[in-house]
Amino acid sequence: MSNNIISISISDDTLEKLQKLANIKDFLLNNGETTSVEDLIKASIHFYLSRFYSDTSPEITTQLLSLGTDYPLKNRFKEHAQENTGLLANHIANQTKIPKNTISNIFNNNNQPSLDHFLRIWVLLGCPPLERVLYREVPNHVD
Repeated sequence: MSNNIISISISDDTLEKLQKLANIKDFLLNNGETTSVEDLIKASIHFYLSRFYSDTSPEITTQLLSLGTDYPLKNRFKEHAQENTGLLANHIANQTKIPKNTISNIFNNNNQPSLDHFLRIWVLLGCPPLERVLYREVPNHVD
């Protein structure tokens, strides 16, 4: 896979907005690292391309976000981290400043994350589509 270089021109106003957004991402991660505007643009392009070329049907998203369901919401953060980023729970705990035991409970679906913890983990994992990291646990019916 080769990396191609593309040059773009953006206005000062757009650059300022991108820099502010990069700072917000740093704030969510709370890790003190700097996010470059270039990395933010790459992530944005990846995000929109994955949405456009997504193989996830609207029915799956509707089931996931269905209101009034009795089926518990679960996460696949552990699997996504292992398969797509190679990040270990210890690294995620260090980067997000979430205690290791809390990460372990979230990754094992013992507890679901607070919104703050969800956002920290989700951003660190590259903002994957929600339907890839969240699902409803539907019990197997035995007749």
